[in-house]
Amino acid sequence: IPPPSQVQGGEAFELRARAMLGDGDSANAQEVLAAALCVYPRSRPLRSLYYVASAISALAKGEIMLATSQLETALAHHEQCTEAAAILELMRRPNVPPLPANDEMKRLFR
Repeated sequence: IPPPSQVQGGEAFELRARAMLGDGDSANAQEVLAAALCVYPRSRPLRSLYYVASAISALAKGEIMLATSQLETALAHHEQCTEAAAILELMRRPNVPPLPANDEMKRLFR
């Protein structure tokens, strides 16, 4: 990954949003990604990451079904969205600590 000073365009938004998600700040990450999608509406990585951020926000509110549908939508937009696939897998495991407090999930964005 290049240093942030050398990243431009949609990738800069993506790096910023990933840092926020890694810090557990899904609401602000969602806002950054919404703004990025206004500029780069065809970016599948940005769109899928937006749905991941939305899912994490839903999980924080205990809205498991909404979170699941948001993650599935993220994968529908961008099949290579490894974070969406990994979070879905975490959600399906028995005896996993409540998400998004799960440290394993936060590591996905670091």
